[in-house]
Amino acid sequence: MEKKKIYRLDAETALRERCVKMAVDIMRIAPAGRWQPLTVANKLHEFILDEIKNNLECLELSPFEIHEKKKSEK
Repeated sequence: MEKKKIYRLDAETALRERCVKMAVDIMRIAPAGRWQPLTVANKLHEFILDEIKNNLECLELSPFEIHEKKKSEK
C-alpha cells in the first residue's frame, strides 16, 4: 500500500509541476497583468484531475476502443 501512495503522490506532484509550467507559458503570450499564474495552474490541475476521475475506465482503453464504445452507446 505504501508504494502505491508514494507513486501516486509523485505522479500528482509531477502533474502539478507541469500545470505550473503550462501556466507560465500561457502567461508569456498573454497580455501583461491579465492572469495570475497560480490561479491558472490551480484551475488546470483541477480540470485535469476531474477529467481523469470522470474517465477512469477509458484510461485503460486505446483511442480506437474509446471511439467504438462511444459509437455503440448511440
